[in-house]
Amino acid sequence: RINAILANTKEIDPRFTEKIIQQEIKVPSISDERAKQLYYICIENLLLSYGVPRDKIKGYTGIAQYIVAMTPNIRTFKRMVNSVFAVVFCDDTLLDKRDLLAMEVIHFYDPVLYSSIYRNAKYYISHERNPVDYLYISSKKDAFNKNAKEYFERLLSSREDAKVLLADIFPYVKKYIEDKPLLQDSYFPDPDAAEIAKYSRICDERYFDLYFSYTANNSLKIRKSVEAFISEINAGNGMAQVLRIVTDTIHSVDHDDHKEWLERLQNHISDITQDKVYSVAVSLYHVIYDVSPEKSVWGNGVGPQARVEYIVSELLLKCSDKEFESFLLLISENYSKLGVVLKIWNWLKSDKFDNNEIQKQRAEKLKSHHTAMCERVVKDKINLYSDAYYHAENAWGMYHCYKANDAVETFTSYIKDILSAENVYRVLWDIKTCAIGDNYQYSISEENLTVYLGDIEAVKKLVKENPPKSKDEEFVYQMYDIYCNGEPDAWGDKGVVSATAVELNL
Repeated sequence: RINAILANTKEIDPRFTEKIIQQEIKVPSISDERAKQLYYICIENLLLSYGVPRDKIKGYTGIAQYIVAMTPNIRTFKRMVNSVFAVVFCDDTLLDKRDLLAMEVIHFYDPVLYSSIYRNAKYYISHERNPVDYLYISSKKDAFNKNAKEYFERLLSSREDAKVLLADIFPYVKKYIEDKPLLQDSYFPDPDAAEIAKYSRICDERYFDLYFSYTANNSLKIRKSVEAFISEINAGNGMAQVLRIVTDTIHSVDHDDHKEWLERLQNHISDITQDKVYSVAVSLYHVIYDVSPEKSVWGNGVGPQARVEYIVSELLLKCSDKEFESFLLLISENYSKLGVVLKIWNWLKSDKFDNNEIQKQRAEKLKSHHTAMCERVVKDKINLYSDAYYHAENAWGMYHCYKANDAVETFTSYIKDILSAENVYRVLWDIKTCAIGDNYQYSISEENLTVYLGDIEAVKKLVKENPPKSKDEEFVYQMYDIYCNGEPDAWGDKGVVSATAVELNL
C-alpha cells in the first residue's frame, strides 16, 4: 500500500520504507537457567558499580539468591533494579547497606512480609534491647520462645526462599531455623555483637526503626562522631596533637552520650593506626576524670569511666614494649589515679583478651608498679584527700593493693593519720554505698567504715569542728546523720534517697 502511494512521488525514495517498517525478528526464548545466571552477573556488577568492594560481595549472597528465586521475568528484574538499588545506594546513610538492601528487596517482592517484620519487631530485635523491655521478656522467657516459634512457623511456612535471607540479617531467625530458643537459659558471649554495633545492623534496637523510615537518630550521630574522631586521630601528628583531639572531643560530647560514644569507640579500636595507638592510650588516661562517672544501672555493661579503663588496657596490649615502659614511667608519680591504674590492671589480667605471654608480663609489671606507688604514698605520707590528689574513690585503689597483700591494717592506719576536719566529707563520701531501685539510696556502709576508720567516733569530732559549708557537703552530712540517728525503713536500710544519680564536688 505504501509502495502504491509513493509510486508517483519523485521526492521520496521508495527505499525509505525499509526504515519505517519494522521487520519481524525472531528471538529465541531465554531459558530459566540462563536468566538466573544473568541476574547473578547483573547483581554483582551493580554492587561493584555502587562501590561495594569485591571482597565484600560474598556478604550479599543471600540477597542475590532471594532476588533470583523471586524474579519471574526480566521485566520484573528491571523494575526491581530501578526501584531498589538506587534507593539504597544513593542514600547517604550510615545504616548497613546489606541490611538496607535486604529490606528493600523484601519490600519490593513481598510487602506483607515487610510489614510483618515491622509490626513484630520483638521477634527480630536481638541486640541492645531497651533494658526494661529485656527484663520483662526475660522474665517470661518460655512464653516468648513459644510465641516466637509459632509466629515464624506461620510466617515462613510458605516463604522458603526468604528464610536464608532473613537468617543473614536477623540472629533470632537463624536460631529459629536451627531449632534453638531465641532466649536461652545460659548466657554465652556473642561473637557478632561488636560487628552488629559497629555497623548499625537492623537487629540492634537503636537502629531497627531507621531501616523503615530512612531517618537518623542520636545513635547514628554518635557513630558519625566516632568515625570522624578516628579519621582525625589517624591523620594527626604527634602526641600533643592527639591529646588535643581527644580532649576536645571528650569535652564536646554530651555527658549523657559518653557511655554510648565510648562503646562505639571500643568497636573501632582496630581502625586506629598502629603509630597512634600509644598516643590515644595516654590521652584517654589523661582525660579520664573528664568522662562521665555514671555507673551502669542495669548490669548490662560498664559505665563510661570504666569503659575508658578497658579501652586503655586494650591499647596498652597493642603497644610496643618500649611504649609500655614509657607508660609506666608516665604514671609513676600520678597518685591522683591510683584507682584508675588498679582498674586498668584488672582489665589487663582478665580473660577479655588472648591471655598470651605479653598480656601476663604487662599485667605483672603494672601490678608491681602500682604496689610501689602505694608504698610511696604511705612512706612519704602523701595525702590522697588533698586537693592535689583527690578524686572520689581514688583511695580504694590503694586499699585493694594492701588487701591483696594481707595488710589492710596498713591502709586503715594511713587513713587515720591523714583524716582531718578539712577532708572528713571526702572520706565519708568514699565509704558510702548506693542501692539502685526505683530511686538511688546513699548510705554509709558499716563494712567500709570499719576498713577505713574502725568506727564512727573519729568522725564525730571532726564533723562538729567543720559543719557543712556547701550543698554537696550538706548531702554527705545528711547521709552521716541518718547513719548515726536515722530509723531503718521496712527493708532494714537507711540512707538519703534521690530520684537521680548524685555527683558531688567536694
